[in-house]
Parts: sequence; C-alpha cells; structure tokens
Amino acid sequence: MNIDKRPQLGFRVVGHELDGSEVCCTGRQTALLLQKLNELHTGTVWYASDLVWSTGVVGEPGTPMYLGDDVKTVEVLSGIDQFFSGILLGFEKGNLPKSFKAKHFTEDMPYSENEGALFEVRLFDTTYFEVYFSDAKFANKFISTVRCDLINH
Repeated sequence: MNIDKRPQLGFRVVGHELDGSEVCCTGRQTALLLQKLNELHTGTVWYASDLVWSTGVVGEPGTPMYLGDDVKTVEVLSGIDQFFSGILLGFEKGNLPKSFKAKHFTEDMPYSENEGALFEVRLFDTTYFEVYFSDAKFANKFISTVRCDLINH
C-alpha cells in the first residue's frame, strides 16, 4: 500500500486529553499517543525528525531517523522528560521508505511530503500535538478514543 497524499484529517491534542496534565509533549504523553496510534495499525514502524528534548536531539537536522517498531519506540519515548519539537512518522512495516525525499521540520506544512507515512505526529513545545492521518478510517477510530479538536487547513 503506497499512501503518498495529503492527510485526510488532522487533530490537535493537548496534554490534559491524554493524562490530565496542563503541560504537553512530555515523554509519557508522547508514548501514550503512540500507543493509541499503534492500536489502530499493529506493526507500525516509527521514524523521528527534528526531535529535540530537554537533554538531547535526534540525528541530522531534518533527516528522519529510524526509531523502531511500535513497542520499542514507545519504550524509548516514555523515558524522555519533555520534548520541545519533533515529527514522528509512522509507516506500515511493508511500506518503509528506502530513503527520504525531503527534510522534515516541525514548522513545515504538515504532510507536505508524507513519504508514504500512515501517521504524522508533530510535537510543539509544551503546548500541543498535531496528529495527521493519511487514511480516514484510522482518523475516525482515533477520535472515538481521544477527545481532541479537528485542524482545518
């Protein structure tokens, strides 16, 4: 399945919608959010770009870096205290990119080049997440489990 198109739906999620906290983009919340996405599609493989947190940064600026499968990625992210920015791209295991066509930065237009990702999660400092879906069926299942706001682009 090759999905390389604009997202069907995007949602803004804040911390209290995930764990009751007024602060957002903690490692715990990011892991909770990815767990919910992994439940929508088992076997998701995650890449990160522009991922910056309180004590580190991932890889070459703008170049997506392999994080791991659904379980490993959740474990790694849950151990981070606070994220300041980042993009997480979730791919179907059988549709991984051989190489990335574009740089991916948090402030870029969402899904400007989705590289075939099923999910795109953007982390914005301590304020909110944006979650984009390339397939409306995943978006519909997501909003049935997480209370959040639709993003109009």
